[in-house]
Amino acid sequence: MQEKQTSGSKGDLTVLTVKLYNGKNLPADSSAVRKLGKEIASQIKPVLTDAGGINSYIVLFCTRTVDGNTTNTTYNGYEYQSGEL
Repeated sequence: MQEKQTSGSKGDLTVLTVKLYNGKNLPADSSAVRKLGKEIASQIKPVLTDAGGINSYIVLFCTRTVDGNTTNTTYNGYEYQSGEL
């Protein structure tokens, strides 16, 4: 997990990014993966000591492959606002 603070036209925002590598048996349908990501973020939020300070959660489903000296990583991710969790 990685927490990042950003500043912009909407003020200061804090985003928590969760990366899951080489998940097994992930749904093939993107809407089902989006729902799974929301469930994961929903389970992480209540165990944080300062969940109220997080504006949004990004869940990245990562696939990492190694071929000799070459490592390739692809990401498929979704962002969820704190209020929807």
